[in-house]
Amino acid sequence: MVQRGEGFTVQDPQGLNLEGEPADKTGRTATPNACGPPRSGSLPPVDFEGFLLGLGQTALVHLGEMPEPQSGARCPDLEQARHTIDLLDLLEAKTRGNLSEEESTLLQYLLSDLKLRYVRLTR
Repeated sequence: MVQRGEGFTVQDPQGLNLEGEPADKTGRTATPNACGPPRSGSLPPVDFEGFLLGLGQTALVHLGEMPEPQSGARCPDLEQARHTIDLLDLLEAKTRGNLSEEESTLLQYLLSDLKLRYVRLTR
């Protein structure tokens, strides 16, 4: 088993990963469901409003307004925040006239709120 990292390679003739568990040829643990059972029913339905809210939440994380999901830390990254806001602007321009009233209202609210937050942080 071979595992590659930054500037080094770990080769284990016994075929174990770094945790000492059996691994497949890609270096992943060979036991199924090593990360726990698959989640079922925990994801919201796929719709445009959910997509917009997900982008809005991502922008809030990049603005440092919400903690990062993995670490729980608030780490502002204004370049990434601006990029996500620009994506929402692009969606607004490309979908103009094709959205329901609710979708359009949500998109306009997200854009105005996120832009205001961004401007406050960059002053």
